[in-house]
Parts: sequence; C-alpha cells; structure tokens
Amino acid sequence: MFSPKFNRITRSKAVGILRHYAQIDMLTSYFAAIVRETETERPLKTCAALSLVWLDTNESISALIGLVDELTDGQKNECIPELRRIRSDGRNLALSVFQRHRPATPKMPPLQDYQPDSNELSWTILPIGWWGIPSYQRLATQKSRDRQSGELVLERLRFLDELNPNERYIGRDRFGSDPYWVFIFDKHVVAECP
Repeated sequence: MFSPKFNRITRSKAVGILRHYAQIDMLTSYFAAIVRETETERPLKTCAALSLVWLDTNESISALIGLVDELTDGQKNECIPELRRIRSDGRNLALSVFQRHRPATPKMPPLQDYQPDSNELSWTILPIGWWGIPSYQRLATQKSRDRQSGELVLERLRFLDELNPNERYIGRDRFGSDPYWVFIFDKHVVAECP
C-alpha cells in the first residue's frame, strides 16, 4: 500500500511528531472515527487503522481491537505485521483478536477440468496472503532462470497485491503453460505473466 520510500523510519518520525504536538486520546478518537465511517475510502480507512497501530499506546490498540469487524480481510492482513512490531501491552491481545477474525488461508484450490464446450475460463481466485503459500510461490517463479530473478518476479506480484486490489485471480491451463496473474482494481485491471 505504501511507497517503499515511506519506510519504518519515516513512519516513526511522523508518529513522533504527532505524539509531540497532539493529544494521543484525541488522535485515537480521530483515527477510530475514520475507520468507523462507512463512506471512508478503503485506502484512507487502512491508513487510519495502521495509524492506530503506529501510535502504539494501550488506548490506540484497544480502539483498534474494537474496530476489527469494520475492517476488510486485506486491512486486517496489513495490520497484523505492524502489530507484531509494536511494544504496547495490548499487542498480544490485538494479534489474537485479529488472527481469530482473519480468514484461514486455504490451500490452492484445484482447477476445473477443461471442458471444450464450456465458455468459462480456468480462473482460480487467489486467497489473501497467497504469496506465503509455497505452491503459489512455485507457480510465480517456475520460469525464472535463477533465484534472484524468481524473487524479483514474486516481489513484482506482491507489490501489485499490496495495492489492495478488489479481486485477485490466476488463470492457467487454457492460457498455455504460463500462468496469468490478474489484479482487479476499481478503475483498472493489471494482468501479469512473468
């Protein structure tokens, strides 16, 4: 979701400035209100949820726990690694709540058999966090010449997935030996065939 330039150090500096110039309880209320608001755009809601994590106070983590049902699966998945990095007392409780509300990552579902009279294409819906599943990693890197080029392919696909697409698919078999990775956004579709 974030530019690589907006790294952890930059976030720490921004949170430090917020803590210095604003009341933490006011910021916690503000970010929680953004997450609760149904009209809030998805990227802004994600930023607000992550901001509650980055504030790293018991109050901000408690507020985030109370909002877990307001977040999409993708937003929950973005919050979990950030929760692992913080030090507040509520961290372990927040992680357990988020992991209970997170959908289980399924194994790669089998593809449909080829049916010549069918008008359907062989598409498989990619699960959230697909890049952590070894079978998908192998599919993404199967044509790579070496480990470095395989990691580059996987990183390119992961980058697209981190832009929070509405839907993710992989097309195979009838497209030839190379899988197509498709990421559907509100106004764009990106198809990648590494």
